[in-house]
Amino acid sequence: MAKNIQMKQKTSSGYEDVFPRTKAELVEGVGLNAVNITENGAPFETLSDYESDTDVSVVFSLENPSRTVNINQEKERVRVNCLFGNETDNDITVVFGLGVEAQLFLPDTNIVIPAGKSVELSYVRRGVKIAGYFTGELENVAEVVPGFKTDWNIPNDNYSFDYPITGLSPVDGDCRIYWGDGTSTVIPANTDVTSYKNHVYAKAGAYMITLYSGHGFMPVFKVNYYIHANLLSRVRNSFYTMKEGGNTVDSFSYCFNGCGSLASIPSDLFINNPDATKFSQCFGLCYSLEAIPADLFRYNVRATHFSNTFRGLKITQIPVDLFRYNVETIYFTQCFIDCNGLVDIPAGLFRYNINVKFFKECFSGCSSAVLNASIFCDESAEMGTRFAGKDVDFAGCFNRNPNSKAAGGTA
Repeated sequence: MAKNIQMKQKTSSGYEDVFPRTKAELVEGVGLNAVNITENGAPFETLSDYESDTDVSVVFSLENPSRTVNINQEKERVRVNCLFGNETDNDITVVFGLGVEAQLFLPDTNIVIPAGKSVELSYVRRGVKIAGYFTGELENVAEVVPGFKTDWNIPNDNYSFDYPITGLSPVDGDCRIYWGDGTSTVIPANTDVTSYKNHVYAKAGAYMITLYSGHGFMPVFKVNYYIHANLLSRVRNSFYTMKEGGNTVDSFSYCFNGCGSLASIPSDLFINNPDATKFSQCFGLCYSLEAIPADLFRYNVRATHFSNTFRGLKITQIPVDLFRYNVETIYFTQCFIDCNGLVDIPAGLFRYNINVKFFKECFSGCSSAVLNASIFCDESAEMGTRFAGKDVDFAGCFNRNPNSKAAGGTA
């Protein structure tokens, strides 16, 4: 499972968590690096605090590469206090590289922090000026790795799991899967991913899997309805741009189909895939998804297909601007079919979708929804003009809905 480094800072009442509400979520990697030195501050993710106005803080970040920072302080006394709390299952080592005069801060260059233990370091330099440089890095320790992150519930010990990627990996470079249990797998560029997507989890439990790409592209991600679909519980952030070999992917159809335990998706999930055109059955049968982000398709201005996209969801309402930016859409066939918990379908939901040709069975089976005549356009201003001269299929649009109040000719 994900490992954690406990970050604390010293206050008048003792050491306190820097982020008491959100602990860092970590996967295997390297680096917890000194990135800055400031005076009299309490910057983010700090592992040190200070006892007087002459103290210096060493700020550590989990996300940046190793850096060297300059020290140039005209102070009579400078104290650096650090507390390293190791919440991992393994010993970790703090490795410091030092400038000539800065060596007076840290007499030990390698400091081992035992698993599950904390080590406090305090160093004092007296003098009128401190000049030099300081670098610090934790080795053999988990780090926050950027990437596409998903949460999975592994049901059994010794469970064989297939990460849902298919086809060829991008030609642009390697990708890496961090499995969330301290191991990872490299996927070579332009390679069939089949041999790289399987992983055996020794223990059952919840794992955050991260797919990392240093070049901004990732293989095609599509959950298999018959394999592991119900294990996915959360999508934390946006996809990279999807690519199969050298070709950008334009279809997200069936991407999460059948993920019955998926409860949360981000609003910018598709932001890096502006060329996507197809979202048919994308979230079909995602029974645990109780809300649709309003900006989910904001960046997909070329989208043409939304057939069965939200089939069978337990949502109660639809954001009014969900399809605002999808002017090119042609298909809304069965888009919300069998969403029987849906109550509110907002007026103007499709007001921007002027090129649609299919609303067939769009709300069929939405037995709880209260419908109105302005779902497709402004009923009072556009009733006679919006669909004039257009061949639009509304067959069964509100089928199996006893609450329909649609005006004649619209359903």
